[in-house]
Amino acid sequence: MAKALTISSTQSDRRLVFSDFDGEDFEVTLQGTVTCRTKVYGYSPHSENLKQWLSKLAARKGPWEHELHWSSLESEIELVATCSSLGQVRFEVSFSLDAGKDEESRIDTVICTELGQLAKIGREAERFFTKP
Repeated sequence: MAKALTISSTQSDRRLVFSDFDGEDFEVTLQGTVTCRTKVYGYSPHSENLKQWLSKLAARKGPWEHELHWSSLESEIELVATCSSLGQVRFEVSFSLDAGKDEESRIDTVICTELGQLAKIGREAERFFTKP
């Protein structure tokens, strides 16, 4: 069975699914009312890699005050994580599809989960981003 990393909403049927990691590139799919998919180059010398970013989130024991950002090298996908004082973690997800083309699209959504789910997401990220 192929490995995947999934961030699921606790409030809706929305899911962000990372799949098909080949050591560099991977697919990201938004599932729910709106569905989209894009291929992402995940490792950038100019930004923190996603595995490391998710591991840092997973290590948090309580809410935090500032927005935490991650984006892919060419900004195909951007993530912003916040956590309320009640432990609701909010992932703002932005997809930039066909950037620079005449029919460029941008899809923005939010996936809400809970602080207690971050450890599971961190473990999944560790497994998912282990090179095949």
